[in-house]
Amino acid sequence: FFFTWNTSKFAPPGVAQNPVATSRDLRLPAYTLDVHFTYFFTFTATLSGSPSVTISAVVQVDVISSAPIAIIAGGNVEISASRAVYLDASGSMDVDRISNSSSFHYHWSCSSRDSTSCPFSFTNGLPYVLFAPNTLPAGTYDFIVSVTVRNMTSATSSFLAK
Repeated sequence: FFFTWNTSKFAPPGVAQNPVATSRDLRLPAYTLDVHFTYFFTFTATLSGSPSVTISAVVQVDVISSAPIAIIAGGNVEISASRAVYLDASGSMDVDRISNSSSFHYHWSCSSRDSTSCPFSFTNGLPYVLFAPNTLPAGTYDFIVSVTVRNMTSATSSFLAK
């Protein structure tokens, strides 16, 4: 058998096709296809020595956006009240590689695992929160960061015991 793969972006099968492979498997490296586009892949198998014996199949692939991945560094620890607390979400990422972190919007929230409520609210939109020594009351807290980019949001949490 002789195999070919052709692809077209936006166009239905049979229009503006470009050969992309000549094996029975098609493997594309990560980030080869552009987000927010539709691709049509046509696979054709031809019997060697009999070019009139051919079969084809078409697959449509819609490449969609993924939500960012929220990551908090500096949490899930127990520290003394006399130490500063620094939680950092700047390592959050856009897996589609469309936006850089400067276009991310960060929203932090806090809840207490004890009977007390978290005494802080974070509306600064920054990728980090910082508490000076002795400003966060003793207790166990869950800090949640929501990271938004391109109208897609992801959240993660981290705990801190003082």
